[in-house]
Amino acid sequence: MDIDSPEQLAAGRYIYDSGKVLSGESVGVVYQGKALQPSTRYYWKVSVWDESGTEITSTEPAWFETGRTGDAQVFARTATYNMNVDPFYTRWLYSVRDNQGDDGSYANYIPVVGFPPHGAEDGGGAMGWMEAGVIVPWQMYQQYGDVRILEQHYASMVAYMDYLERRAVRYVQPFGGFGDWLAIEPTNSMLTNTAYSAYDALIMEQVVKRLGKDADQRRFRTFYENVKKSFNDLFVNEEGRTFAPTVESIFGKDSQVGMWPGTAATEAKIVDTQTSYVVPLQFDLFNEKNKPLAIRHLVENIKKHNYTLTTGFIGTPYLNLVLSDNGYDDVAYKLFEQTAYPSWLYPVLQGATTIWERWNSYTLVNGFGPVDMNSFNHYSYGAIEEWMIAYTLGIQRDEEQPAYKHIILQPRIGGTFSFIRGHYDSAYGRIESGWQIQKKGYIYEATIPANTTAILYLPAKSEKSVRMEKGQEGITLVGLKDGKAVYRLGSGSYRICVD
Repeated sequence: MDIDSPEQLAAGRYIYDSGKVLSGESVGVVYQGKALQPSTRYYWKVSVWDESGTEITSTEPAWFETGRTGDAQVFARTATYNMNVDPFYTRWLYSVRDNQGDDGSYANYIPVVGFPPHGAEDGGGAMGWMEAGVIVPWQMYQQYGDVRILEQHYASMVAYMDYLERRAVRYVQPFGGFGDWLAIEPTNSMLTNTAYSAYDALIMEQVVKRLGKDADQRRFRTFYENVKKSFNDLFVNEEGRTFAPTVESIFGKDSQVGMWPGTAATEAKIVDTQTSYVVPLQFDLFNEKNKPLAIRHLVENIKKHNYTLTTGFIGTPYLNLVLSDNGYDDVAYKLFEQTAYPSWLYPVLQGATTIWERWNSYTLVNGFGPVDMNSFNHYSYGAIEEWMIAYTLGIQRDEEQPAYKHIILQPRIGGTFSFIRGHYDSAYGRIESGWQIQKKGYIYEATIPANTTAILYLPAKSEKSVRMEKGQEGITLVGLKDGKAVYRLGSGSYRICVD
């Protein structure tokens, strides 16, 4: 096996050689080399010798890559908008299960070899990365509608939930892991780790519902409710601001905390970062009293930073989703169109044609960033496409009817755009949606594929301000709600003018 190239492999320069293995023992040969590196391509080949010890054949060099699980889970839904990734993720989940630790934990990158037991890292990976084992199968089921992916992966998901429950104290997950990786303002990892455990439980509650495992449904609902109560008691102060208790106050003096970055909090203090609000808001963790306060503090924080991002790998994918979900489309659009550092468009002005690992991996003024870790093809921050599809286009799924059997159309007119249009090729066919600003009002157009239905929430002042130009026979008015005209749509194409 070689890390650099097939040429190095052909030249006999290996990083690992199993040596000759008897044919009867050649299945399931255990890797015994040094630990492989994440996000790295490795080349390998198999050679065969005859009884005299002469090499008689050798396979062509093949390769595999060790992919980061954190990147995989935050981008999983976005990936489905760009190509059919169902076969890839279904196959990759085989490796996720194969590499799962005996304690139920998942690894930080998969495939991974060189760690006991069965490939998973000793002690488990980082939260937000391990969650790929729960989030990816759920996203694939929702996007493609094949329940078999949940059936195949269910036992593995339950083993992971067992692992989370065993290591929690007062329903709080230990400090450690990567946290909000590469955030401009770091967030206490006990807070984000605990929030992810609640999200895992929410997903699992829905999974068991789909699989008809009623006995397990109450278990995961109870776990989620307990985490939510503990979160509001321990991680939110009386003003609704996020707060970090000390590790010792939860886990005791002799607690063993996890990996970098940073050190465990030795004193309780206010957190108040964008991620500290975004992640628990996305996972529905704030209680009825604290939720409106958290939303307000998030928006204040964004304005304080002149509408720039301070989030990292686990905060950024949810930021605009949370804003639009809670009535702040205007703020979401300002962040989306921002060109100052740090923002999605800042790297574009520095010459980027791909998504980078850092917002400033390269700048025209300072050149290249840290060369030891500075990927120029790192798609995680590209998860903003999920918001683009769901809110700017307005193509949203109905989770009670997966694979877009029933479509929620919710276009949000905003920003400095004069028009936005696009499509998603769902399992049922192409879904199209778009709007264009006119001198007076705007025009909305949509196409709904065969054997599906949709509900449309169209910004409008009144019913009379809406005129149907195409598709009248397939549309039914439901009524006016919260400044939106609501319609039921059948399969077909529609053109609607709104004054």
